[in-house]
Amino acid sequence: MIRVYRIVKPRYEASAWTGEGASKNGGRWNHPGTPCVYCGGSLALTSLEMLVHLESADVLQAYRVAWIDVDPAQVRDTPVAILPADWDAEPATNASRDFGTAWLAARQTVALRVPSVILPAEHNILLNPRHPDFAALARSAFQPFNFDPRLLKD
Repeated sequence: MIRVYRIVKPRYEASAWTGEGASKNGGRWNHPGTPCVYCGGSLALTSLEMLVHLESADVLQAYRVAWIDVDPAQVRDTPVAILPADWDAEPATNASRDFGTAWLAARQTVALRVPSVILPAEHNILLNPRHPDFAALARSAFQPFNFDPRLLKD
């Protein structure tokens, strides 16, 4: 099994596995209106993916973390060579959103492994909450997770 991690604010814990947040706002790999659950391939990468969006140390407290296990046969790998040329552009472009949204719509696998923009040698895992096998994935309960305030300097 491949274990992936998700860190959320406590108020989003109940909807953390629905893809609701990504559906409302869109993300690097999905257009608004398309649910997608963004996870990291390690707890360290998941932490970095959260930190890159934080602006000051006052938002570092009171997070929640959980993991979910995915059968490797249900994970589609995406080498950089098959990704759109600007997949790592900042801000994200429609090319990467089109790529991910097409994968989500096809529902061929429950997970898509994509390179991290922050650490391209590491991978984020996208989960498709609309895939028929998604509900059966083993997952942990959420537990407290706090960032060390030294990670961000004012």
